[in-house]
Amino acid sequence: MSNKAKKPNPDVKKLVTISLTRPIMVEDEETWELMIPERVKGSHMMAMDQADGAFAKQLHLVAALAKIPFPSAKQIDAVDLHETSELGRYLKPFLAPDGTGGESSETSPGSTSGDQEKRQD
Repeated sequence: MSNKAKKPNPDVKKLVTISLTRPIMVEDEETWELMIPERVKGSHMMAMDQADGAFAKQLHLVAALAKIPFPSAKQIDAVDLHETSELGRYLKPFLAPDGTGGESSETSPGSTSGDQEKRQD
């Protein structure tokens, strides 16, 4: 048997569970949580190209990440999309200040509110 450590399988995605404040309907089922990959990839970001407005871009990104239909993403409560919500904190690094997608150095996915507080003066 080899003592070499196994490399992680890149095809196995680590998922983050995001709880919603209000349920949405996905394929005729009430859903209170979204399972989103820990790592956002270019293919996810490209989903924003399908939309014109800032909020539509954000919802297209959510739909791509959670693998839910766009009409289901449109049901997400505005509270859940706010930058202080669990989902909002996750999305913020990938959205420009106007919500259209871009770079932000504020936080990274998985950072805690304590991490954010340390960065604020």
